[in-house]
Amino acid sequence: MLTTFQNRSGNCNPKTPLRAAVVLIDMQNPNHMHPVVGGEMFDGISRLQKLLDFAREHCMPTLFTLYDGGPDLLPRLATYAPNHKVFGKFETDAFSNAAFGAFLTGRGITHVAVGGFDISYSVEATVSSACARGFNVLTAPELLFGEPLDHIDYTSSWQRSLIRFAEIGVLKSDFTNLLSDLRSLRN
Repeated sequence: MLTTFQNRSGNCNPKTPLRAAVVLIDMQNPNHMHPVVGGEMFDGISRLQKLLDFAREHCMPTLFTLYDGGPDLLPRLATYAPNHKVFGKFETDAFSNAAFGAFLTGRGITHVAVGGFDISYSVEATVSSACARGFNVLTAPELLFGEPLDHIDYTSSWQRSLIRFAEIGVLKSDFTNLLSDLRSLRN
């Protein structure tokens, strides 16, 4: 198990820990993913990489979940995995793996920034579960992925999820605002 997280310079100040973590859900199979907003798959993965860089720079733990039986992380994200924690799961909710929740609570994490696939299933289940467990959850449309837009049901399910996230107060207007909110936690 990882015990410390270091930024690029190798320094983290344990006296002022940022009690936040990044959680990326089921970023495994690009054949079934499509960014909910903001362009092509490449653009969506680039935003996730920026979030991972932000987490590393601010000494935030990053947790990846992988739906067991599925492929490994997408190659562009796998380069980050050795320095972070990876959890398998058999259900849509990441908290179905008890070690996932124990890791967050054991580190005193109070805020989680969530992104990943699929907005209508695993992401929504994990966001709901995190809120029910008392975590402050942040997400932004640019960090969310869903099934391809071949079918009208996917678009409406994305909209329902985004509306639900807005209703429970976890949805930020955009990625820039999410990063700003994370930065403000240090003050």
